[in-house]
Amino acid sequence: MNYKVLAVLSCIGIAVCSKPETYKNRHHLRDDLMYKYEKDVIPDSVDGHVVNVSVGVSLLRIIDVDNQILTLDTYISMGWEADNLKWRPGHVGGLEQINLPSELIWKPDLAMMEGAGRTVFIKTEEANVIINSNGHVIWMPPMKTKTFCSHGELQNGDEIECHLTFVSWTHSTSTLDLKLEADVMGTSSFDVDFNPHWKLVSTHADIEHKVYSCCPESYAQASFTLRLRYVA
Repeated sequence: MNYKVLAVLSCIGIAVCSKPETYKNRHHLRDDLMYKYEKDVIPDSVDGHVVNVSVGVSLLRIIDVDNQILTLDTYISMGWEADNLKWRPGHVGGLEQINLPSELIWKPDLAMMEGAGRTVFIKTEEANVIINSNGHVIWMPPMKTKTFCSHGELQNGDEIECHLTFVSWTHSTSTLDLKLEADVMGTSSFDVDFNPHWKLVSTHADIEHKVYSCCPESYAQASFTLRLRYVA
């Protein structure tokens, strides 16, 4: 038999033989994590109190600015710690990470305030979560965002400023607080040529804790600001 063919067959054999063991470990891990797991209850944090959720926005495309509404293609990245999703890798064949459907686990109830009397919840269930053995969870759903941007009649070279604002809909900072992944939006995958009429000038992000007249607790608000230049 040709040695190259033999080598390929050997590699295939190794892969086929190892696959059932890996699958079994993932299957057992999934069952262990989900045993008596309650996705409707906010998890315990590291200190047993506030769950800190890191938030980031990555910009993919500027779709359009029409009737003072900015439409973007983005993905929203969120990360948090969950003590009830920890495991020891040595007990499951060394697995240190597992991807699961996001519908199976608790997720922060973040909503985006569109600035024109509308609120949109982040609820893309098609995007899996990534869970690490130390209990760190990452969720990065894609999202087409629409936000109100006030501006007058635009001339070539004019700049406008737009804001994407995210809040937890029900949790005060006594149970859930927001942190920034970075003080700017992610632009490593930004398609600068998609819309030739708009150029990205700058971005920045900040966190504000607000107290409303209804309630004594404070609520975290993460705001991401884009400055855009119009090109006629």
